[in-house]
Amino acid sequence: MADSLTLSDHLSKSCIRIGLAASDREELLAMLARSAQSEGLVADHRIFLENLKRREAEMSTGVGRGLAVPHAEVAGADDTFVIGATLMQAVDYKSLDHVPVDVVFLIGGKPGAVGLHLQLLARIARLARQPEFLEKLKEQDTSQGFLEVIEEAEELLYSND
Repeated sequence: MADSLTLSDHLSKSCIRIGLAASDREELLAMLARSAQSEGLVADHRIFLENLKRREAEMSTGVGRGLAVPHAEVAGADDTFVIGATLMQAVDYKSLDHVPVDVVFLIGGKPGAVGLHLQLLARIARLARQPEFLEKLKEQDTSQGFLEVIEEAEELLYSND
């Protein structure tokens, strides 16, 4: 294997949200920040949300084809983490391609863990380029199914490395 980093190693079933009902980008980010706190990943969701919003003000993390990868550091986080989500209805995320977002991978982490953060961003980008990956994620109605789609896509990626 040329690259041993896996997204599935940083995403647990408890950190997957299926069918979130958000009306816009700000509400979606708030839901994800609260999820990070409820999972014990951040101490204060409000601080994390402010960091996420600051990052979005620089440039939208809506990367295209209905995918957003919001990311920010947060003081007090023990490790880098990922929260995956699908949305009940796509929201305007001010994405680069203007396509509304309905799949999200949020990356958060302790300050200074930039290397892992960037590797996860690259991994998500590579997975998202696989045909039907995003569609398969949207079809899942359980966190286990969502995780299995990622694991299958990573196996395919590794077999091509």
